[in-house]
Amino acid sequence: MNQQENNPGQMDFDIEAVLAAFLVEADEGLDAMEQSLIALESGSAEPDVLHDIFRVAHTIKGNAAALQLEPLVAFAHEVEDLLESLRNHELATTEDVISLLLAAVDEFRVLVPAAAAGATELTARQAGLKSEIQVIVKGTGRNKAPELPQGTPSLTKTPNGAAAPSGARRTLRADIERLDVILNLTGEIAIAHGRLRQMIEKLSGQQGAEILEVHRDTERLYLDLQEQVMSIRMVPVGPVFRQLGRTIRDAAHSHDKQARLEVVGEEVEIDTTVVEHLKDALLHMVRNAVDHGIETTAVREAAGKEACGVITLFRLTQRRQHFD
Repeated sequence: MNQQENNPGQMDFDIEAVLAAFLVEADEGLDAMEQSLIALESGSAEPDVLHDIFRVAHTIKGNAAALQLEPLVAFAHEVEDLLESLRNHELATTEDVISLLLAAVDEFRVLVPAAAAGATELTARQAGLKSEIQVIVKGTGRNKAPELPQGTPSLTKTPNGAAAPSGARRTLRADIERLDVILNLTGEIAIAHGRLRQMIEKLSGQQGAEILEVHRDTERLYLDLQEQVMSIRMVPVGPVFRQLGRTIRDAAHSHDKQARLEVVGEEVEIDTTVVEHLKDALLHMVRNAVDHGIETTAVREAAGKEACGVITLFRLTQRRQHFD
């Protein structure tokens, strides 16, 4: 990057690693932002949800500024101003505003990797959305927020922007393929352990018994190791389930309906490979639930039901889904 050439003393870190971390952090932040916006629209959000949404846009903007990703900085700045207007109650949190912010999330998902790859301009869609946001913010009469100073990206901070406390749990992202290799190795070790046991059991006398006892100790340690490797691959289903909230919301709006997602048992953990296979099936299932299980708002109100229907995903161990 030009920044590395112009300021070699300031870029003493691996830019590729920083960009990779930036992409992962932005992706996680946008997932949280999308889910928070849907919760805000449905009325089920926590009181400080707007502040959490603002922090995501603020963090993306700050990190993009540090990496000199100018198109992303400009786009994020407008989204940040819109969210600031909402936080200051200068603008009402209407369905149209939520839709606009969800559209911004969609464009962020396109723009973040594009800017990191070297894109220097917004697409026509992004430029149009940016202009639309500018018009709305200008209508509130609010002054623009000052630009953030450029510096090193704050990629070691927690999602809410605060520095992680010293006693916080440490985490490390691991490549799934590496975990697969480790899992395969544990399988090979199990086979080797079995063959070694068979050889030891053929030994006679006190020495054979002592060697067998040592082998049992190492076998117990191996089983503990295998259990830990398997647990690393386990992820909670909650994040996967909650991502469906946007699908439900958009599908409902396209059919003049209101629907929201409710998750029960989101702490249940499953293998990360299974998660990937679940996504398409769940997507199809919730779309069908909206199409065939939720009535239009007018029909629901005429029947004495709440205007907004609820699609509930239960934990997998209960083997059931529900919609109302």
